[in-house]
Amino acid sequence: MWQTKIGQDPQDLFELDYPQNLNSFDAVMMAIPGGAYTTFRTYDHDKAIRFEEHLRRLEESARLAGAAVQFDPDLVRGYVRQIIGQYPSNQELRILVVIDLNENPGDIYYMSEYLNTPSKDAYRNGVKLITCNMRRQNPKAKLTRSIPLREEIRSGFAEDVHEALMVDREGKILEGLTSNFFALKGGELWTNAGSVLLGITRSLVIDTVKDAGLKMNFESVNTVELPQIKEAFITSASRAILPVVQIDNQRIGDGTPGVITRRLMGALEKRIQLEIEPI
Repeated sequence: MWQTKIGQDPQDLFELDYPQNLNSFDAVMMAIPGGAYTTFRTYDHDKAIRFEEHLRRLEESARLAGAAVQFDPDLVRGYVRQIIGQYPSNQELRILVVIDLNENPGDIYYMSEYLNTPSKDAYRNGVKLITCNMRRQNPKAKLTRSIPLREEIRSGFAEDVHEALMVDREGKILEGLTSNFFALKGGELWTNAGSVLLGITRSLVIDTVKDAGLKMNFESVNTVELPQIKEAFITSASRAILPVVQIDNQRIGDGTPGVITRRLMGALEKRIQLEIEPI
């Protein structure tokens, strides 16, 4: 992993030293000043999808956190290009941008690593999720302060668990710790819109669903309705659409990725290829 930090001076780009035991993005983010962040992946080495939306979300997260900070989008784009240039041209990357809201508001941290996606078996056979009683205090803002609790929950995962779904006090499924959640119930795709982080991949999937002529319902599925769910999947930048075949002890549908899910997986892949553009 390679990460850099810049201050507000355009000449400040430099490599950030960090303890060797900080071997993940989340570990590094817990070691740097708290702030707002966005995460995205590259395609064909130096391309991305809806890059401008990522920058707008970063700015919106800072605003929702009550911080009056500004940054130059063109400058951020330039630094991201510089980071990508440090890697072999045949590699795709995961890049994270954090804007400091606490110590030196406006300073920006960049982190990057080789892209790691779920295995082919995970896409072929689906994954198991668990639920946890949790919700974001500021659900529309992507803030680093949620990471310690997220990591505490993930540290307790059994080996066969891929992700945890946040559930509110009423039993409504909101979103994953690092993903958005979709469920097929009653002929409609359900996904919460009011109390979750509105991921960029989520918006891509919703556009894909609409193009496919499927009905959307922007409400939560309740945990008591799990037996009624025919299909389910989670979405994120590194996962795209990942089928879900079990939640807690409840099998979803027949326990295999469903027809609609597979159809959307293929359609999303085509949409991404049409929308990716050079950073």
